[in-house]
Amino acid sequence: MSSAYIINNMISVCSQDFTDYGCVGVVVLTHGTYNGLLRAKDDLYSELLILDYLKGDKQSTLITKPKLVIIQACRGGDDIKAVNVSAATQAKTRKDFDEEIEPYTLPAEADMLILHSSYIGKPSHRHELDGSWFIQSLCKKINELWATEDLESIMTAVKRDVAIEHHDEEYNKRTGQLEINKQMPVTTSTLIRKLYLKSSRDKPSVPLPQPRVESTNFPDNSVLDNSVPSTPF
Repeated sequence: MSSAYIINNMISVCSQDFTDYGCVGVVVLTHGTYNGLLRAKDDLYSELLILDYLKGDKQSTLITKPKLVIIQACRGGDDIKAVNVSAATQAKTRKDFDEEIEPYTLPAEADMLILHSSYIGKPSHRHELDGSWFIQSLCKKINELWATEDLESIMTAVKRDVAIEHHDEEYNKRTGQLEINKQMPVTTSTLIRKLYLKSSRDKPSVPLPQPRVESTNFPDNSVLDNSVPSTPF
């Protein structure tokens, strides 16, 4: 696809009315290089071009809707070498819950989840028969965990799987040693809510706290946090 074709399709998609949708997703599988540049048929283009069309200031019906961007592409040619793990650490996580809903504003970049197949400046590996490490692991973990885990938790499992279970061995003629190259997927998130890959008709496995609204007299430009899509994702 040419860069113009990609741009025109992004304009067409993002000009739609997403009022009745719970989420929008864009998947890019291509070649890439440094500085976030992706390969089209005729030219290079920046991944920021795709992200820009998904911002809330470009399409009002995307405000508060999660925007999922998956990019399977190299981000450079630097090798990620393997390191030995000698000890493991554990950390507690803290969960925050909104107890009340009041009128508020959001940054245009809010509610985005960007998944890169590799760390900045690093390549993405692909098995000749099984396909790319990242996409295969992503599909596998979504199939395994979608019913119980939110997408960012699933991505943690994907990153762990790719980082630990996959490697590429390469013989270094200069040093005479066998080097092990690795791959580290990266998640960039501005989500302010957990994103589950479920139908809006599915009952939650854990009862959700019921929001308490003091008043419904909100200004016209306010954003509400308890909107429920009428159609499933």
